[in-house]
Amino acid sequence: MSAAVLKEIHEDKRGAVMLTGLCMSCFLIGCLWFLIGIGDAIVFRDTMQEATDHAAFTSAVIHAKGMNFISACNLILLALIAIHILMGMIHDILLAYCILFAVPTLGAACIPYARWRPIYTGYGRIFKPIAAAIHLAEVVASYGYPYVGAYKGYTLGNDYGNFGPKKHDMWMATLSPSMLPGGIMDGLLNKAFTRKGKGPVGADGKPTDDKSFTNSGASKKGLPVAAKKYSEVCDKIGKMGIDALLSLTGNSNLGKGGVMGMVKKIIGGILKFRYCNDLGSDIPDLAGSMKEANGEIDKANTQIDTNNANLPEGGKAADKIGNIDIGAGAGGGSCWKDNSVIDPGLDKWWGCDGPLLPWGGTSNGSPWNQVWAVNFRPSFTDDQEHAVAIGQRKMGQRSTATPNTYFAEAEFYFDCTGKWSDQGCNFEDNAGYSIQWRARLKRLEFPEIGTLISSFAGQFLGNLKAYKDFQKAVKDKGRELIDNLGVGNALSAIGLNAAIDEAFKNLVTSPIQKGINQAGGFFDPTLVGPYH
Repeated sequence: MSAAVLKEIHEDKRGAVMLTGLCMSCFLIGCLWFLIGIGDAIVFRDTMQEATDHAAFTSAVIHAKGMNFISACNLILLALIAIHILMGMIHDILLAYCILFAVPTLGAACIPYARWRPIYTGYGRIFKPIAAAIHLAEVVASYGYPYVGAYKGYTLGNDYGNFGPKKHDMWMATLSPSMLPGGIMDGLLNKAFTRKGKGPVGADGKPTDDKSFTNSGASKKGLPVAAKKYSEVCDKIGKMGIDALLSLTGNSNLGKGGVMGMVKKIIGGILKFRYCNDLGSDIPDLAGSMKEANGEIDKANTQIDTNNANLPEGGKAADKIGNIDIGAGAGGGSCWKDNSVIDPGLDKWWGCDGPLLPWGGTSNGSPWNQVWAVNFRPSFTDDQEHAVAIGQRKMGQRSTATPNTYFAEAEFYFDCTGKWSDQGCNFEDNAGYSIQWRARLKRLEFPEIGTLISSFAGQFLGNLKAYKDFQKAVKDKGRELIDNLGVGNALSAIGLNAAIDEAFKNLVTSPIQKGINQAGGFFDPTLVGPYH
């Protein structure tokens, strides 16, 4: 090659920019992979938070389903007992008709009563075991649903981890106060404050230990619900009846007023006294009324005998009327069957635990209604493919991002627009008879430990046996007073008890519980989640 040609080639700069472009393209490829890695990390983080939110919300939905299941069971109990009350009213009307008109009708007025009474008492033998089974189903649901929610949250984590082309190793857990039964704390306190030799006398003639420091029957179950006696359903039915009458007049808002509220308590107390009496104190003299009816039947039978003796020859003698079976025996105290002797409405069964209703320490927004989900440090592995290996000789590499922990919070609530104590919400335990429990996500907050403890303490103090005994002593003194004044009867006792209960609630129980709850709020942490 000649010198001229070499000089020409040396001075030829064509293609130099190609080399520069080749180097820049390598840098651009690196930037592209860098952006892809950042995008994967962003998507991973968002997916993990979404999985955590999903787990918290799913668990809260399961909790709400549990509350709705319990409410549905309570509606069935309400219907069963309402039928019992209606049948009992018919029973009493027919009994009164029998007493008044047995002699004039020669006993014919007692035939409808004699036919109705076996139906009425037979229904009592049927519905009480059904109600006991429903109560058991509610108790199982109150403990089971929170753990079902925890299991669903765990399996949801596996579903998210196995979804998509990139598998993620993740472990999800959902936690809620409903997973801690309230009876555990009551049991520990009762054991700690056991009074040796202060209990009832046992079969061996020696006094037993008193382990009733607190009224454990009113404690929280699993979900934030507590058991009320079957007799309380009669009280609820009476109040619902008054509300229904008021709604027909267009003045349903009067139901919460002081005077009308007292009227509702008295009406409910009357129904409880007659048709849901647990034989604890006052008992209606139904046996006396039935004996009076039998006396009238005996008079009618005497008249029938006289008429039959004076029949003309060939006349047909009238049949005598059978007496009413009043019943005999001591009854019993089983919560699984009818123990009544005279009437299904007079039975120790009514004092057994019945419907589970919202626990006094909870409300919408309460920490007892919260559910937290934790996604424990899920791993993110990035497969780096070095398609162009410049100066490294590395054709592939794996790197793991620093793991993080993700949190989320949800709550279940009763769907109403007013305050918790308003008529449209939980006034008179309405939330326990309405299938309106829902779930929603909420901003992440640290568990309100102070409010949790204080609300439990407030309910615990209200259920102390000593406090309940003091209330009973006040009622007994009041009953003794009205007896001395000559106005003591069942109706006045019901009104007096309603007034005393209302006074204790407004002057003692509610102020103490409110003060304790407010004090507990000062100890709540104020840490909130930055993500939501």
